[in-house]
Amino acid sequence: GMAEAAEAAAGSCASSPAPATTPAPVLLALPGPAFAKINWRAPSRKQAEGVRFNVLGKDLYLEEEMDVESEQHEVKTAGSIWDCSLVLAKYVAKHTETLIKGKSVLELGSGQGVVGLSCSLAGAASVTLTDVGPALPLLEANIALNQVQGVSAAALDWMSPTAHLKAISPAEVIVAADTVWVEDLVIPFVNTLAAAATASRERFGAVLVLLCHKTRSRKTDEILFENLRRNLFSWTEVGVHHLDETYRNPDLQLWKLELLPAP
Repeated sequence: GMAEAAEAAAGSCASSPAPATTPAPVLLALPGPAFAKINWRAPSRKQAEGVRFNVLGKDLYLEEEMDVESEQHEVKTAGSIWDCSLVLAKYVAKHTETLIKGKSVLELGSGQGVVGLSCSLAGAASVTLTDVGPALPLLEANIALNQVQGVSAAALDWMSPTAHLKAISPAEVIVAADTVWVEDLVIPFVNTLAAAATASRERFGAVLVLLCHKTRSRKTDEILFENLRRNLFSWTEVGVHHLDETYRNPDLQLWKLELLPAP
């Protein structure tokens, strides 16, 4: 019957290996990774499979072995590498002259720090990586591993941003990648972003916000954009042709946000 035929077909596929020269295509299956596996290990470490993540001629290294110790989902995800961070990092590198070269950068929800570290490698004058407290040792380790200058890590919990932001210098550019994956975090994230952007504008007269976002539910998106609007943000989507040729994906959107003057 059909089952036997399917099994036979599967068996015949399995027994004929693909030629070694052509790697199997990377299939896009949500929520899995959209891009080829990356080897993040520093040259001194036991090497892993994968391509290098190169930012303007420099490879980015991460301490993947470190685990972020926590039972909380928000904290656990800090150790994951999200596709959005790769897209935003490569976009910033491609347009460093106009976006970040010589500027100060603040990253919200840094996780492993891919975006902020890439900003540093791409010529940012200074970078502050931020995340919840338990994620800081991992960020510190990644800063050390890449031997970058002018990069620091600071605690910034979106549930209590005001106190934390007082200790963080305002930046000319604020970056955030895939920071909104559960509904409960949307409003705390936007409130934190608005507070940081307002401090930046007070200091520098203007602020650029780059937000890379992956839609997971329409409702979450509605809450996100409604709250951005309420906090006087305007935004434009960055066209796909401006993104890195490899690190782009229809499921990921990159937005440039600006803070409108208060009425």
